Amino acid sequence: MSLHLEHLNPEQLAAVTLEDEHALILAGAGSGKTRVLTTRIAWLIKSGRVTPGGVLAVTFTNKAAREMLTRLSAMLPVNPRGMWIGTFHGLCNRMLRAHHRDAGLPQTFQILDSQDQLGAVKRLVKALDVDEDRFSPREVQYFINAKKEEGLRARDVALTDETTRRFTDLYAAYDEQCQREGAVDFAELLLRSYELLARNEILREHYAARFRHILVDEFQDTNKLQYRWLKLLAGRQGAVFAVGDDDQSIYAFRGANVGNMADFERDFRVQKVIRLEQNYRSHGNILDAANALIANNRKRLGKNLWTAAGEGEPLRVFEAETDALEARWLVQEVQALVDDALYDPPVRKRTRPPRAARERRLEHKRRRGATKALRRRRPDDD
Repeated sequence: MSLHLEHLNPEQLAAVTLEDEHALILAGAGSGKTRVLTTRIAWLIKSGRVTPGGVLAVTFTNKAAREMLTRLSAMLPVNPRGMWIGTFHGLCNRMLRAHHRDAGLPQTFQILDSQDQLGAVKRLVKALDVDEDRFSPREVQYFINAKKEEGLRARDVALTDETTRRFTDLYAAYDEQCQREGAVDFAELLLRSYELLARNEILREHYAARFRHILVDEFQDTNKLQYRWLKLLAGRQGAVFAVGDDDQSIYAFRGANVGNMADFERDFRVQKVIRLEQNYRSHGNILDAANALIANNRKRLGKNLWTAAGEGEPLRVFEAETDALEARWLVQEVQALVDDALYDPPVRKRTRPPRAARERRLEHKRRRGATKALRRRRPDDD
């Protein structure tokens, strides 16, 4: 099975064939980062630098993990299903299942998704007769998750005022309830896994010796606790291959810390920073506009996207006062393209609330038979 290294551009090839060392790969949008990640793993295994069991690869969505496994299946003569490739939550769950006693959990512990967790908080608030006008279940849930993602137990929270003290008391009571019921929420998976490694030196050294190569996708979206978890796993011998784009860091509201990229360079004394700047998705006019916009970002690590696909059509900018007016304009543009038989345009969206208005208008048009040729492609859900 060939890896087709000849199809990689020079920067991609340099990233794939790096020596066993820490590296930061700044991968611009549409630059083929998934291809680089999967080919890197396959190259490490096929060249004999590591066994499949010595690789740990972290992605941010189950879909991305499945895509990586599918690609590796086509590249390797071994089945990659047993490899440690998955999301932070998935890998932490796997670790806690294997070491549930050391983690203080029952073997069959239950995982609470966001709605399950909210239900557990509501039961707690009701049982303690809490004033829900002051401490709503959603606010309590947000407080608990935020503190866990900072690596803080209730006992570690700074009690700066009475409100914080009350939230912290509820956090402690919630933890006790979950422990009694053998339940673990998403944030707890990571925190419990981190605590397990931090206090158990034998286990920590076992995994640090096992995972000689750690690869991380979307590194700009890691939070503080995820970064600390990775540092424990890397130990003194593991080579960390971090792929990310500081210009695409949009999840600060979820606790993502783009500063982890600069911290990684410093903490791991990274000598190799490779920039994947050739874009395979867009034409030059789009990239020029994008480069001009992101040039205003502060504390950038720096890169400049380019393409060999030509300039393409000039950009047009339309600013609408409301989402309904924006939806009307979009439908008119799509209708014109369909009427002229230019192509069947997909509609790509990044945000969900405005999407609803567009979809209502598009559906209305569809039912009237005005856009029978229109095919809409929904954005991928995480």
